[in-house]
Amino acid sequence: ERLLVVAPGTLAPPGSAAAEAMARQDVERVRSYTPSPENAFAVTMHTLYDKARMTADVIRERYLMSVQQRAEAAAHVEVPSATAQKTVARINVPSLILWGAQDDRAAVERSLLLLEAIPGAELHVFDHCGHWVQWDQADRFNQIVKDFLLRA
Repeated sequence: ERLLVVAPGTLAPPGSAAAEAMARQDVERVRSYTPSPENAFAVTMHTLYDKARMTADVIRERYLMSVQQRAEAAAHVEVPSATAQKTVARINVPSLILWGAQDDRAAVERSLLLLEAIPGAELHVFDHCGHWVQWDQADRFNQIVKDFLLRA
């Protein structure tokens, strides 16, 4: 009935040459990742804006996720594709897009392209926020998502 997307780099249109380069760099970073606590820390550096949120628990959880099903999924990560664009064109439910203004994994310009591609979508771009909006701006994220999901 509703769609919530958080910095969906593989779903958003490619954007400018700089945005495409950023996407390719992120795909390479994800594909070349080998599980270790040190590498989990390095990847998380490109996920959170507020580095103070990078606690030992967050790094440990990220590492544990990377040695389970996430590792297999990472092998299939791609830059935006024509298939993704066709999928976006078929979305016809109320949609909420959440994006971090300082996301260095998926350029914020791509959020505007995604907004244009999904009829009737709503976009919230959070300042002082990286790729994990739900962490960097947790209180605002939760309120906006709650309001969206409860909307009649």
